[in-house]
Amino acid sequence: MNIVINPSPIGKPLKNKLQTRFDKLRHQLLKQQTLNQKFQDELDELVTVYQTQLLQVDTEQVAPLSRLVTKLIDFYSRKSLSRWHREELWDWIFETLGRIGRVEPETADELHGLLRQVVASQMDMTVAELDEEARQHTESAAETMFNVDEPQEGMFGFDDNFAEGAADEQFFAGDNTYGIELENSKARRKQLMDGSWVRNLFRRAAQALHPDREPDPKKRQTKERSMQQLLAARKQGDILTLLSLYSECIDGDDLVLAEQEITSACELMKEQLDDLRLEKAAFIYEHPLRELVHDLFYSGSRKTREKRIQAWKYNLKAEAEQTLGIIEELRNLKVLKIFLEERQEERCFSVDTIINNLWQ
Repeated sequence: MNIVINPSPIGKPLKNKLQTRFDKLRHQLLKQQTLNQKFQDELDELVTVYQTQLLQVDTEQVAPLSRLVTKLIDFYSRKSLSRWHREELWDWIFETLGRIGRVEPETADELHGLLRQVVASQMDMTVAELDEEARQHTESAAETMFNVDEPQEGMFGFDDNFAEGAADEQFFAGDNTYGIELENSKARRKQLMDGSWVRNLFRRAAQALHPDREPDPKKRQTKERSMQQLLAARKQGDILTLLSLYSECIDGDDLVLAEQEITSACELMKEQLDDLRLEKAAFIYEHPLRELVHDLFYSGSRKTREKRIQAWKYNLKAEAEQTLGIIEELRNLKVLKIFLEERQEERCFSVDTIINNLWQ
């Protein structure tokens, strides 16, 4: 199907920049739809692989990591730690809790409760009093620094909850920017779709495709499917599908539109193209498991995906062995402080490397 601008009075087609823009947007839109579908199929395949082959491997790490956190929390209860030791230990605990919460949020929540009890005891409070103080601190910080209604992160991280329902927010929930932008774009598309020429186009196509007006049973089934596509296209602001279905109802090879109609169609396709790009990101972040497997394994190359899965399995085994080794070594505060110093040096080295790379 060709969609062209209405020819000029002297009979020459207006093959101008507008027509070129329309053709280019149409090509980009069809290509992006294909890419999005391919991406979604590949990511869903990775989710299936994780659930059927890798989840058990991941779950096996929970027991040693829980033993490690329990030991770290016990060290946190000691009063002889310096401030920087305590801060470094706190980060280590929460880093490991996050790792556990990825697989078993209930276990992470229980360990988190144990940590709260230790901190409350150090501050000569009950857990309820500690939570209330953290809540008040959060609200005060939000009003003073951010001037927003939503509370920020708690004073001790005690607004965190690793149990079911809240675990997704703690570990997986991405920024909702994509969802907001997508809704705004869809609203703009709906406004454009309410234009008189689009409504007229839809009405004429609906009349021609209405299955109740088709006596032939086989053709009626075809028209029922086309009618469903037409209704979906109107609801979703899919102008290209609407134009394609309309073209099936008219005689001739070309669908001729006025210049203003082509302009409006370009605006709609531009919005739809932007939506498709946002939908790719939204598809990742709307489900925690998709975000996880995307970050761990995804690549446009199947070979690379398979390599990442194998490397992840290997690293997970090494992580388990390392965790057991650390648990065995962590016998006293002296050894703990050595580990904390190494963690601090490693982090500082990483920051220095990033800064140096920025200036090169």
